[in-house]
Amino acid sequence: MTNDLFSDVLQLVGAQTVLAGGFSAGGPWALRFPAPDKIKFAVVVRGACWLRIDGDDHAIRAETGDVALVSTKRAFVLASDLALSPQDAKHVFSEEGAQFPVIGNGQECVHWVGTSH
Repeated sequence: MTNDLFSDVLQLVGAQTVLAGGFSAGGPWALRFPAPDKIKFAVVVRGACWLRIDGDDHAIRAETGDVALVSTKRAFVLASDLALSPQDAKHVFSEEGAQFPVIGNGQECVHWVGTSH
């Protein structure tokens, strides 16, 4: 991509990715991410999901191509259905071989997640 405004902004403020990974999900799923101490981003590569930040009354629908930046120090949930009880993302990503975990059938959504500073 030759004209990537998002990358230009991150470069302008000197942000550097310090951790990156991803997951695929399908069927009913929900993941709770801990409050980030740096900028957290999630890119919807395929599919769609909901994003709700703890303490906010509303949720945001993210679809293919959307990038969500979380700069507040509050936990958040990515989910197919916000009514589900979310799994702890730290646990899911800490399991052996879980660099790119598959949640549920893994067929509906693909996400990249990372942290920048």
